[in-house]
Amino acid sequence: MQQRYGCPQCGSPVMFGVGFCSKCGKQLTWTGKQQPPSPPPQYQQPPQYQQLPQQPAQYQQQPQQPGGSYQQPEPPKTKLTLANKIAAVIVLLGLGIFGTCAICICTTPTEESTQVDLNASIRFDGSQFIIVNNDSFDWLNVKFELNSEGLSSGFILEYPLIEAGTTYTVGSMQFAKPDGTRFNPFLMKPVKLSISCDTPDGKEGWYFGGW
Repeated sequence: MQQRYGCPQCGSPVMFGVGFCSKCGKQLTWTGKQQPPSPPPQYQQPPQYQQLPQQPAQYQQQPQQPGGSYQQPEPPKTKLTLANKIAAVIVLLGLGIFGTCAICICTTPTEESTQVDLNASIRFDGSQFIIVNNDSFDWLNVKFELNSEGLSSGFILEYPLIEAGTTYTVGSMQFAKPDGTRFNPFLMKPVKLSISCDTPDGKEGWYFGGW
């Protein structure tokens, strides 16, 4: 096997005895006892680029704890100022006050309603009113009020008892105001009629209707 040598100009391997380098084309001269030509000088990096500058201390790697886990340093504890302490006490007192109010509201029992809607039907035939008690209980101390307006009283008619399931027919001129004025169906029209009464279980019965 023929020994290869390096080209003195480019360093490419050449066979002994060839006249030119196949890489760079340099003419080669051989002696009887040829020594391998010395490789071309290596490029030396300028001194200012040979060593990188050291990183600042804050960018250097954190020391490793045993076991290879890094432990984050604890942040410095902040001392509470007097103003912060006062604000914290106020917040706690406010939470306590609101919490107490909420408990009071939740534990307040719900009062049972003392009113009940009456199941009534009313018709007007032009001269009299036909009123039917459709409830399963009697109406006690019944008060009819026709065409009341705001705080002023309308035409009123009171009756002590209307039994359950009965029909009560009353002439329109039986309704009168406190001053004695009676309802005249020829001059007036019925607009609304309300009924209030007591029930056998002690509640207040109400009905309101209109035309």
